[in-house]
Amino acid sequence: MCLLIGGSGVGYVWQKNQIYDLGRQIKQLETRRDLLRHQNRMLENLLTKMSSPKELDARVKNSNLGLVPPRQDKVWRLVEIPMEHSSPTTESRLVAR
Repeated sequence: MCLLIGGSGVGYVWQKNQIYDLGRQIKQLETRRDLLRHQNRMLENLLTKMSSPKELDARVKNSNLGLVPPRQDKVWRLVEIPMEHSSPTTESRLVAR
């Protein structure tokens, strides 16, 4: 009888210890998740800023790469013809103007 009560007591303490450890691990993972979400928002904002046309133009000018906008006669514009006037293939719907 004493062995049963002692085993139950040890099992109870072990179970409570496991619950405490799992709670601590969950808290650590939630803290890390929040930190990663914050870093993700900061990186998204940085990406948005760095990919804006104004920022890209400034970086090109600072880099002295000699890049200029293309001449209008070198730009080809593709126009999609409505589906009812042509065949259904994608290649035949695009026409150079």
